[in-house]
Amino acid sequence: MSTILEALPDRWRNPRTHKLLVRLVVIVITCALAVYFGRSPSARWLALPAMAVAAWLLLLNPHWGVPLIIISALVVPFAIGTGTGTSLNAPFLLVPALAGLWIVRMLMAGKLRLVPTGANAALLGLVITTSLALLIGYLPWNVFATLAPIRAQIGAWGVFVFSAVAFWVAANLTPNVRWLKVTVYTFIGLGGLFVASLRLPGWGAVNSLFVRGADGSLFWIWLTALAAGQALFNKQLNWRWRGLLALAAAATLIDRLLPQNREWASGWLPALLAFGIVAWLRWPRLTTGLGVVGALVVLVAFPTLRTALVSGNEYSLLTREAASRIILEIVRVSPIFGVGPANYYYYTPLYAILGWYVRFNSHNQYVDILAQTGLAGMFFLGWFALASARTGLALYRSTSDGFSQGFAAACLAGLAATLVSGMLGDWFLPFVYNIGIAGFRASVMAWLFLGGLAALAHLHRQGQLNPVERPRQA
Repeated sequence: MSTILEALPDRWRNPRTHKLLVRLVVIVITCALAVYFGRSPSARWLALPAMAVAAWLLLLNPHWGVPLIIISALVVPFAIGTGTGTSLNAPFLLVPALAGLWIVRMLMAGKLRLVPTGANAALLGLVITTSLALLIGYLPWNVFATLAPIRAQIGAWGVFVFSAVAFWVAANLTPNVRWLKVTVYTFIGLGGLFVASLRLPGWGAVNSLFVRGADGSLFWIWLTALAAGQALFNKQLNWRWRGLLALAAAATLIDRLLPQNREWASGWLPALLAFGIVAWLRWPRLTTGLGVVGALVVLVAFPTLRTALVSGNEYSLLTREAASRIILEIVRVSPIFGVGPANYYYYTPLYAILGWYVRFNSHNQYVDILAQTGLAGMFFLGWFALASARTGLALYRSTSDGFSQGFAAACLAGLAATLVSGMLGDWFLPFVYNIGIAGFRASVMAWLFLGGLAALAHLHRQGQLNPVERPRQA
């Protein structure tokens, strides 16, 4: 063993590096076992003792949990059936479990605290509002309507609450910049493998490792934003790594813009916006100029661009508009707190949509939020978005550290693109009767990385940077 260590470069002989590598190996082995248990029915009886060992390891090392959520969301198929059409998947279970371990650890240490950030109060308000909406939903707002099954209501409540909890877990279980890097590069690495497996011949086995639901709109947004942020801003990285990150961002966008994928606007439009914002933050004048020139070229060369974009989607747009009008009419009976998580879906058969009395959902994140949690839920979500944007902008302006600035730029871009994606579908708070809890695998990315942004801003305020991570002096 000593001979092997002596053969390594000097930077790999650092004891702290050894400790980090051991932790990463444990994480990889744990995740490999989780994948095996999830895919092999004959081995699932081993899942409980494995989970007990994992819980013990996470209690000792809770910061391992954040990259584990990323890995579980993308490649761990383990899920618990609910007797309905949806299951409780690995990240949906892991987020509250990690929160419980974190609280236990704080109680053992005699310290109960949250990383200070302006988003805390907003998320607490969102959690309280969603919980009140769950109770208020049982009031007889419409005597002719039935309510969603209690399992669906609790599942919809869990999507809101566990998303907030994912933010707090990432914000409070990220002890230093080094572990935030582990989380970010774990996601970029796995995401890059997924994109490569879609197009490279012979990579079908790699593609089969990724779980359905992990490739929702937010997956493409945050993969593009994070890879582009590090490629364009992190000058402390070797040029080869920056080139690889740039390739990952470009490949992600190109894949989504291929003719066979272009019809799904949620896949390419928000991701393209995220890339544009990162590029604008890096080269504001150049990007603005190119944007103006590009817009003029498009207007001249494609005078019927709007027709081309809408072509083939007229019926979808028509039904979305009709659905939104009806759902907003439903919300009028309880505008402050809505009609409760998942319940509006069971109100809709009382209203004719294009002549049909059927159940339907809005396919619009903001209409969903209004219907389920009312104006109060929308207010707290807006507050959260503004608080996170303020944190990201302050960090972006105040640091010259390559990773930190690139991460802040990516989070600003990712946040903006995530909010835009909400107009195209219920992507960042999946509705149980549309994208479903399976969509939590992708939606959790936004909440985790925005939580990581809060953690990074706190670390910078406290001056808790390791020597190797301090900005280089000019």
